[in-house]
Amino acid sequence: MQFERYTVEDFLTNDSFINYCFKSNESDIAFWEEWIKNHPEKQAEFSEAKSLFVSMSIQLSETEKKEELGKLQQAIWEINRNSQKRSIQLKPINIIQRVATIAAIVVLSIGGIWLVREFSAKTYSTATAHFTTYASAKGERKTVKLPDGTSVILNSNSSISISDNFNAQKREVNLKGEALFDVAHNKEKPFIVAAGNLKVQALGTSFKVRQYDFDQQLKVSLLEGKVRVSQQLKDESKMEVILHPGEAVYLNADSPDLRKQSFDLIAENNWKEGKLIFKDASVEQIASQLEYWYGVKIVPPANVKKSVRFNGEFLNKKPEEVLAAIAYVTHLNYEVKNNTITLRNKN
Repeated sequence: MQFERYTVEDFLTNDSFINYCFKSNESDIAFWEEWIKNHPEKQAEFSEAKSLFVSMSIQLSETEKKEELGKLQQAIWEINRNSQKRSIQLKPINIIQRVATIAAIVVLSIGGIWLVREFSAKTYSTATAHFTTYASAKGERKTVKLPDGTSVILNSNSSISISDNFNAQKREVNLKGEALFDVAHNKEKPFIVAAGNLKVQALGTSFKVRQYDFDQQLKVSLLEGKVRVSQQLKDESKMEVILHPGEAVYLNADSPDLRKQSFDLIAENNWKEGKLIFKDASVEQIASQLEYWYGVKIVPPANVKKSVRFNGEFLNKKPEEVLAAIAYVTHLNYEVKNNTITLRNKN
């Protein structure tokens, strides 16, 4: 089958694509990065397959990932084989919906793991717990409402997961990437965000946590209320910091110390409202702000032109729209590859 006709199921049963997801083969990584760049019309299926793979991989070891992936692929093959035997022509549907059609329930059981598609969330479970994951794609900002009424704004390429007993005795969220939380007040049930080896606890407040793999710094910033940030140290002791509005705590990868300092509260509120503002910004400032705003790595030009300045305001714009405007005004070229955007001076 030609890759241009691939469905989500086809990607997940392709060994080369799986190597790309595992990041285990350089040639497969290079091939799929180049292929999707040349076939943007397949971005939806490509991203769905990759997201499904990532959802399945959460909390699994490398060996378990491969074992469960094999079970998933076998289930897909069985589904496809059974579908082909039918005389009734089915409409093209995604993997989870196809399972729902055959099994009459929206559940795919693969060993000890279940994958469920429900609205914009992905749900999975193990033998001991059941989780729902909400995720945003690269360049996308998504707002989700949690069962307790808490509102969450997910930045680009971010995800949060909650267990099935969320809001029972406590409300705990696992974060990858960056998200802003407007927490529904409930003093009886603490709201906790786990990111890396930090935990952020709040009763009723608005705060943001940033923890991207490409970024060597974890940041917690408080907009309203009060939060307690705790770090589990290697000797099993804890380090705690209390934040008030306008304060942030930083944790660098090369240091065990939590560092507290003030931040630009207006800028954070602009981010919350989707308002990106540049005022006489240099190329370095443009790169830094875009990296912060969209959760992607920005590489500025090797030889920066000091005279280049940019002024502009964008409201809820996608990164490619902002980049196109900046590139036109500042005479810069840019290249997007994976989660990295490289800026270059025009010759």
